[in-house]
Amino acid sequence: MVTLLEVLVHAIRSQRVDLVQQYRSILMHSDSLSTLPMSRSVAEEAARLRAQLGLKTPDAIQFATALTAGASYFLTNDKSLPSIAGCSLLIVDELPPSVLHH
Repeated sequence: MVTLLEVLVHAIRSQRVDLVQQYRSILMHSDSLSTLPMSRSVAEEAARLRAQLGLKTPDAIQFATALTAGASYFLTNDKSLPSIAGCSLLIVDELPPSVLHH
């Protein structure tokens, strides 16, 4: 749910109800994405990532969730995030339009 929280902020500030609905639909109902609960192992991995890489808490939780779940890719639009071994960054703005509208 951290990801949903993160992506909705801009849409809500901009009063873009259409974006709120679109983001919610993509994140909660996509066959290609999974929503996972926060566990103790995710919390401990997030703490390690924060300590070693200086990540902000939401980023650390998201990365830790991806790593703990064995994800191969981390979808983001934050180009400032560091690369983490075992999980390649996919920058949304750099993806071909056909991937986003598939």
